[in-house]
Amino acid sequence: MDALERNLVLANLVNTDFSGMIQGKGDKINIPMISNLTANTKVANTAVTVQAPDAESCAAITIDQHKEVSFLVEDFAEIQTSFVLRNAYTKRAGYAIALALDSALLALGEGAWDIIDATSTGNASVLVEDDILIAKTILDENLTPLEDRHIVIGPQQYNQLLSIDRFTSYEKLGPNGGGTPIQRGLLGAIHGFQVWMSQQLTATGTGTADTCNTLFFHRDALTLAVQLSPRVQVNYIPEYLGFLVTTDIIYGLATLRADWGVIVQNDAITYSLVT
Repeated sequence: MDALERNLVLANLVNTDFSGMIQGKGDKINIPMISNLTANTKVANTAVTVQAPDAESCAAITIDQHKEVSFLVEDFAEIQTSFVLRNAYTKRAGYAIALALDSALLALGEGAWDIIDATSTGNASVLVEDDILIAKTILDENLTPLEDRHIVIGPQQYNQLLSIDRFTSYEKLGPNGGGTPIQRGLLGAIHGFQVWMSQQLTATGTGTADTCNTLFFHRDALTLAVQLSPRVQVNYIPEYLGFLVTTDIIYGLATLRADWGVIVQNDAITYSLVT
């Protein structure tokens, strides 16, 4: 029986543009934070007002994460089974690497972004359209670009989102937001956000004290720099009479713009199962 997998989406939704800068040697990327310039009034017979963009601060991405997944397939097991064990477990190793990366990005975002308690705003405990508009307003006021905005939502709150007519109606979404999803995991669009469901965002239980987080963010809120893409190495170990298979990755994560992400927190849905 194959192991169960969670739907993982975050690694494809954050900034990965700086990975190419660290493919050689080095363990840190310094990214200049480019600010706006100011238009000054030119006064006759006076010099222009010189601005100094070279005095910008930098955001640093430290490449300090090396994850590996290793397993041993002994000759005895491989001889006696009709399944290709190395292939099956290599797939599981790849998923374990992806899960670790997705979990790290989730922890980074949840640690960097402000949390809105939806119930404190007078809204329902479940996700409603007003919650989305509050998050949109915050990003708008923080001068977040209108493109490349995403919502990553857990199963409970996604099913609540399905009750919002603007999300489910093809006519209101338009051709780019409705119909068949164009990417794996992309579920639709609402108010300028692309919506993705991640099974990483789950409630800890079903009681009223439990909460569910929904992430609203721009692609440049977080960045992921991969120095070594996932690789698979296989070696035969005579001492163990088997093949040692290792999958590993080297990467770094950083917050680029903490105010370009926000978390809406709703109560978990209360239900009981009859067995």
